[in-house]
Amino acid sequence: METTKDPLKAFALRLKEIRQQRKISQTELGEAAQVNFSQVSRYERGAVHPTADVIVRLAQALRVSVGDLFDGGSNAELPQERYPTDPDLIGKLREIQELPTEDQDVVKKLLDAFLMRKRLKDLAASG
Repeated sequence: METTKDPLKAFALRLKEIRQQRKISQTELGEAAQVNFSQVSRYERGAVHPTADVIVRLAQALRVSVGDLFDGGSNAELPQERYPTDPDLIGKLREIQELPTEDQDVVKKLLDAFLMRKRLKDLAASG
């Protein structure tokens, strides 16, 4: 990756670098971040600058921090994945956030049960 002192140009270069490292197309990233793929192309070229909200959604879609989109270079390690990238899963998580608190608690308990089951299976398989 080329280096630059211009933070918006650095963002454009880093966005493209991380997307390519994740092996995600511009279309897939656009869907996950709820922006048109042509906008993703413009962001990566530095032709237009995304709003703060879009930067957050792009970071979430790539499962990195917002800071990771501005930092790093060709020698930088790929940031750890932190967020789901599956557009369907992201949509469901957003819907869950709109539920009443008691319903959210039920969903969390169900998720905990499935995750615990997986951990137990993994533990049994390793032992």
